[in-house]
Amino acid sequence: MDNMNLGQPFKVSIKNNCSYYDPNYASLKFNIQGEIELSSPDYGEGQSTTEYVNSVMDFSLNTVLMKYSNENKSYQEILSSISDIESAVSQTYRERRFDVLAFKITSFDLLPEYKARIDQMEAMKAKAQSLSQEEFKSKLDEAYEAALQAANTGNQTTQMNQTNVANPVNPAMSMNYPKFCTNCGTPTTGSNFCPNCGNRLRQV
Repeated sequence: MDNMNLGQPFKVSIKNNCSYYDPNYASLKFNIQGEIELSSPDYGEGQSTTEYVNSVMDFSLNTVLMKYSNENKSYQEILSSISDIESAVSQTYRERRFDVLAFKITSFDLLPEYKARIDQMEAMKAKAQSLSQEEFKSKLDEAYEAALQAANTGNQTTQMNQTNVANPVNPAMSMNYPKFCTNCGTPTTGSNFCPNCGNRLRQV
């Protein structure tokens, strides 16, 4: 560890991307930024200390968010609990012999792609809620019929394929060959010549 300024206060900028499982929107990801000012009898200002402080921050934020996720809190509730998150994170540093002089989360936002996904889901929900009961039932019936038709089409295709495999067609028999030899009357087999007398049945 770099201990050039042992016990002297130092500041570390915080920038973390943390995952969160929302009960309504599934997997989300927050971008969290801020600054923490610390002092410690064990750590002084320096690159190695900064890396350690960031690793503790990452662990602490993810631990708090996992706790909230297990409590089925929505992401909106998380955004209104920033002060509680700051307190929990500060306690984690104290347990590691840091004195937290100041800690402020300045930004706690959803990453743009997750915000866009939520907006899309809300728009779809609003559209569904705007339908009357009759319209909603009609949409469900249409979806059911489409799914049933797709399933039937798939079954028919499968049955046709199975029939073709089980009963392959002799290409020669489909070319208007005579069923019986015109010379001796022996049933034909699809060959160009009679299997009994050798009479030519069809010109090649």
